[in-house]
Amino acid sequence: MSGQVVTARSIASLIHFHCADDVLANRLSYIAADPDIHGQEATPVDIRSVTLHDDYYDFSPPHDGLPGTCEHMLNRAHQILRDAMLAETAGEPIAHAASIVVNDRRFMVMADKGSGKTTLSLRCLAEGFAVEGDEHVVIRQNDVLARPRTLRIKPGSLAHVPEFEQHIRTCPAIADWDGNLIYSVAPQTAQTDWTIKPGPADVLLFLTPNHGGLTSTNPLSANQAFERLMKTVFLPETGKPGALARLHNLTRTAQRFEMRLGCLKAATWHLRQLSRL
Repeated sequence: MSGQVVTARSIASLIHFHCADDVLANRLSYIAADPDIHGQEATPVDIRSVTLHDDYYDFSPPHDGLPGTCEHMLNRAHQILRDAMLAETAGEPIAHAASIVVNDRRFMVMADKGSGKTTLSLRCLAEGFAVEGDEHVVIRQNDVLARPRTLRIKPGSLAHVPEFEQHIRTCPAIADWDGNLIYSVAPQTAQTDWTIKPGPADVLLFLTPNHGGLTSTNPLSANQAFERLMKTVFLPETGKPGALARLHNLTRTAQRFEMRLGCLKAATWHLRQLSRL
């Protein structure tokens, strides 16, 4: 056994994947994530892998199953992290959203796939904003909390952050079905660590793509925001009435805006302005 350990964080668990060799460790490095989550202790969980023959592996019990290649093992590691998060957030709605903090105000940023949410998050990181995550936000009873997952960056986003391009190209990557690389990038810079803080969602921001055009923002009513929020939320299997009530309350206590996302520099300017309202 090589002794290499890849550590990934769910909300309440610190999962250590003990890799049978360097090849598997290099592949599982794609899911590595260990941010600081304020006020949330993490229970360590050790998961070991074994080499069965040649390039085939398996996780030791209790995570046993059919043996697979490194790619299969990466998929199964994703599933282990996903299952841990779902168990830790049972009964709570989860939004497909980014969490970005500007001037101590938290923006929950929601958008359809391909609308620019991750690219905007990356540009915000370059502007010095705290990006807690860009995939899931758990809407809890008294606060919200971003899922501790790295940013998944496609090559098309690199032109918008030339200051980060060299670093991003050294990060772990996988290829999509078309052969394009997707980089796993921890949202931190040389000046700041990756820290996630439970707290209120001060602003709900819904993106509409306006690629190549101007960026503008418009206020939304609570009903408009609730309708759009529901398109991004995974409701729990049990306790749906309470979850819906929580979402209703969120759309009435937070500020609500639509952003037509064009120029990214203009978008970060708008975020600064909205943070001061």
